[in-house]
Amino acid sequence: MGPRLTQAAIVLAVVVASGLGAGLVLAVVIASGQASFAPRIGAPASQWQRYPHNPIIVPGFAVRPQGPVGVHMTDASVLYDDEDQRWKMWFATGWTEGATPRTGLKYAESRDGIAWTLDPGLALEPGSVRSAWDYTNTDTPSVIKDPFARPDRRYMLWYAGGNSTRRTIRRGFPYYQIGLAFSREGRRFTRVPAAESPYAWAGLVLVVQHAFPALPQVKDGVLSDPEVVRRGGIYHMWFSGLAQNDRGMTVTRGIGHATSRNGISWKPSRKNPLPSLMREHPIAPSSQPTVIWNPRKAAFEMWYTNDRDEELERFASETREFAASGYWYASSTNGVDWTALYGRGRDFQWDGRNAAEHYGLITGAEVVWRGGEYRMYYNALGTSRAARNWPQPVIWAINLASSP
Repeated sequence: MGPRLTQAAIVLAVVVASGLGAGLVLAVVIASGQASFAPRIGAPASQWQRYPHNPIIVPGFAVRPQGPVGVHMTDASVLYDDEDQRWKMWFATGWTEGATPRTGLKYAESRDGIAWTLDPGLALEPGSVRSAWDYTNTDTPSVIKDPFARPDRRYMLWYAGGNSTRRTIRRGFPYYQIGLAFSREGRRFTRVPAAESPYAWAGLVLVVQHAFPALPQVKDGVLSDPEVVRRGGIYHMWFSGLAQNDRGMTVTRGIGHATSRNGISWKPSRKNPLPSLMREHPIAPSSQPTVIWNPRKAAFEMWYTNDRDEELERFASETREFAASGYWYASSTNGVDWTALYGRGRDFQWDGRNAAEHYGLITGAEVVWRGGEYRMYYNALGTSRAARNWPQPVIWAINLASSP
């Protein structure tokens, strides 16, 4: 039996866009009574080596100078900037304003990718107008630095945005769609103007109705977790999708792909959701893709989440809907047709014996390839460096692993 977490009042209530893999409820609410965390321990089964002093960044920082405190960290986007000789990271954090949970994006940088300095402000605020499509949530960033872009758009940040005050798909989860913002230096981003948006909304560049072109019955749903790689002058995007018909029934779920020449106007694949990434048929949805282009292999490489319901039974009910047993691996030469190594098992597997991830991994990870080494920045619920004022230690933080 694992430790118990009790509290007389809610100590954490945030909405986080951590993907569509294990469920749509991404709110952690620890309220009065007992919340039992009793995981069945998993074990690692790959060449990944965890950093021995995980986690590397923990919540508890100011969201803005002298502002609200971030209570979680998730969905990092990481790159190494050769020009500045710095590691750079963007991630989502949550806070509450009155009774409204909100999420925004923070920026951090590092010389070694281990010790990070957080910028005091937000890289991207949620929408300022209450009717905005992304008023409450700006999550799951994917950032690239494009040397061919004009200076004020050198950094391009795609994100999942939503407005939980207008409409939710289930238990507070907003109808996420995908947006784009630009920056000169990577610290503060400005949304693509409404005049350039395909939907005449500032920031908005792709909605679920257009993400599944071979399925005309799709009328609503969720797009989240954009992951963008620029290759040969073309932007490739992968995303998590949940498509619904006009009666609100789920049509399909899984990872989709789209291409663009400018990062704003996208052409989704008619194969969406990509069948080569489905673990079982007729449907076993994959989600939360992180993708790199590996020049040594001349191929795209992807890590993503795919868990059966019964595999999530090892996690406590409070964490099950956003937990992950690990991350699968696949490769592709064109970004659409993938070779998924399901027979080999997960490339990175949860290790419940590790204090930094004792309560489980969280859907979504970020892999960076540099100098012949893979680095994975991943989220987990653990006990290391947890806030002292909690009745039992638990923390949602960013961890690091590497592999040759």
